Amino acid sequence: MKKTILIFTMLILAQFSLFSTIEKSRIRNISQDSSLLSSISEVNKENNYYYQKFSFDVPEGAKGFRINLSESDVYLNLYVSTLNLSVFDASKMIFRSTSTLLDKNLDVTSNFRSGRYYVYVLFDGNLPADGIFYKIGFSVFSDFSAENINLGANLDFLLNKENNYTKIYRIRVGSTDSAIRIDLYGANSDVDLFLFKDQYSGNVEMADFVSSNYSGIESIVVSRSTRPSISSGFYYIVVKDQSSTGITVQGKIMVTRGDSAPSFLAKYPPLPEKSVGIKNVLASTVAVMTNNSQGSGFFVSDDGYILTNWHVVCDKDGNIASDIIIGMNLDNRYSPVEVFRANVVKYDANKDLALLKIYSGLYGQPLPVGLSLPFLSLDTSRFYDIATPIVIAGFPQVGGSSSKPSITVSLGVVSGFEVNNWGLQVKTDANLGEGVSGGPVFNAFHQVIGIATATISSENSKLGYFIPATEIDKSWMDLILKKAYN
Repeated sequence: MKKTILIFTMLILAQFSLFSTIEKSRIRNISQDSSLLSSISEVNKENNYYYQKFSFDVPEGAKGFRINLSESDVYLNLYVSTLNLSVFDASKMIFRSTSTLLDKNLDVTSNFRSGRYYVYVLFDGNLPADGIFYKIGFSVFSDFSAENINLGANLDFLLNKENNYTKIYRIRVGSTDSAIRIDLYGANSDVDLFLFKDQYSGNVEMADFVSSNYSGIESIVVSRSTRPSISSGFYYIVVKDQSSTGITVQGKIMVTRGDSAPSFLAKYPPLPEKSVGIKNVLASTVAVMTNNSQGSGFFVSDDGYILTNWHVVCDKDGNIASDIIIGMNLDNRYSPVEVFRANVVKYDANKDLALLKIYSGLYGQPLPVGLSLPFLSLDTSRFYDIATPIVIAGFPQVGGSSSKPSITVSLGVVSGFEVNNWGLQVKTDANLGEGVSGGPVFNAFHQVIGIATATISSENSKLGYFIPATEIDKSWMDLILKKAYN
């Protein structure tokens, strides 16, 4: 009897092992212009990571192809190879996308051939208990045809699945033109602008000029003093949504002679003034955008001092970002409107804090005369104990269908504390997603008691952290208070 049970158990284990092997080696084919729903579970584990493999076929005559990853709650990496590997090997991959975006596109427009490819979707981390669900799609670029436009044109554009979220224009520059300016504005998502001289190969990494940050506004100027300098002939303008969330992107593009922004773009929108309660909190909370990241912040004086996190305004090398754009919440229903440019006045990398000051309008225009912005007061007079209710405001990446989310608040409590080498951090159960970093943490009296900083998650739990206002350096507070109440 025991022998029979042992044999039966061995058969079950062998069957399970065979099922796991089949499941791991099974390759699903992605048809052109389609997508598949898929999931990653323990069955997909290989060494210390998890991956799934798909195949797709690039037809003859294709100008390029795109692999699109969407609807995932965690960061996944994309790798493409011509080899059908039984064990994942990063050194055998010829194309990859490892950006820190939940939704991402891998566009290939050069150094490829027609035929079969294999795409590997990889997760390197602690697998959530219920697995990872996502959607993967494949499409082909069949044409790089450009729409001819003239200098002085002011056009609406649409980016959608049909045009691979890319719009191409061609303009002719004459020998007497000393400068041209291209302005992209009014987009409902994060779009980027690229300019090519003479021809466009499909690879935006080869562009002569690039304007790319986390806003819906981009500008490029080409003149006799730029490198490369302006010359007569054709230029190709490429408008591209590189972080497509699947929605149709609408916006406008204008091409003008000269290097100055059109006057209507340099005109300030009606700006809110200081009020009271939650209305003042929402008006004072700003989006902080660089070419490297997007976070939140808040005004602490009526002339435009802003508190945020250092990691929001530093570049990949740990230096101050070269271009910082401030978006204001002018309507709770819509994305923030890019209004100002700012400099870093002070920062503390250890505490992850930065103090900014606006210095001009988005297009370099002087700040409005008599500017009086809404701002928030800091409560540094007391210590808030565990279970104190709090609210956090900011612009989380999951706060909308586009990559430019509207303002969002979340409620929670002070959950605990953690002391490290530089000072105190406060734990909270409030939702503190990507993009909220730098946003205000406020109490029932709408006073700021902290600055949202990070989320730490494990397989079964997640906690947010914020820096209490009591940790702000006294010299910063002296400057803030002097500016806020003078």
